[in-house]
Amino acid sequence: MRPSTLAEACRRIRAGQPFDKAIGDFLQAFYAEPSPAARSAMLAEEPPRFDDPRLDALIGGTAEYLFKRHAPDSPPPWIGDPSRTLDLPFFPNVGDDPGLREYLTFASPAEFKSRNVMVDDEPLRRANTPRP
Repeated sequence: MRPSTLAEACRRIRAGQPFDKAIGDFLQAFYAEPSPAARSAMLAEEPPRFDDPRLDALIGGTAEYLFKRHAPDSPPPWIGDPSRTLDLPFFPNVGDDPGLREYLTFASPAEFKSRNVMVDDEPLRRANTPRP
């Protein structure tokens, strides 16, 4: 069964489920939900924190990105918490390739870049991602 909230996906990660699996399953459920109000509810609860501030920033960026594109309400206050921002850039799943790092710094959506998390221009795409 897929996690029905971002917070539930994070609890699964804390319990040992791989990050990519838990977040991927959540995104599948999120994008399959036809109701914008229900999508907002899936992001409303603050997820538990990780021991790694990079993951906290990544989750904050994920929630903000999804809200701005797929939910009608204003994001809940937890998303703007400054502790979900990094002091130094973080490039998930990227080696030391300076060209790739430069590209990601340029391409990263504002919801991630503002947190110093550098990702692809469509970091949360799935086969069932709704198009605006």
